[in-house]
Amino acid sequence: VTISDLGQILSAKGKAATKNQDIDSSNLPDTIKDLLKRIRQLKEQIQEQQQKLNAIMANQKLSTEEKQKQLLQVQATISSLSGALTSAYGQLEKTMRDQDLTQDQQIAAASLLAS
Repeated sequence: VTISDLGQILSAKGKAATKNQDIDSSNLPDTIKDLLKRIRQLKEQIQEQQQKLNAIMANQKLSTEEKQKQLLQVQATISSLSGALTSAYGQLEKTMRDQDLTQDQQIAAASLLAS
């Protein structure tokens, strides 16, 4: 069975929508919801890159030079994503402070951040 390109795109969009359903259904301001989604996305991208890193390290078919080259590329990507994640955390903290959230909203945001 082969799924068309359009079907694959629609499926990916559906998964992304349900993946963030907990954030979307919270009573948080939209700016905070957007930041929580961005943080979640960055965390996933970092995990994907770490899996690539592990795959490269385990690949016995690569020459030492090629392995080193690929490792450096993935490490640079992880570094960039980590910087973006740190920035997003800082922006979330500032936005939460500026929005003057209720205690329940702060707890909800922390809970969503942890999941």
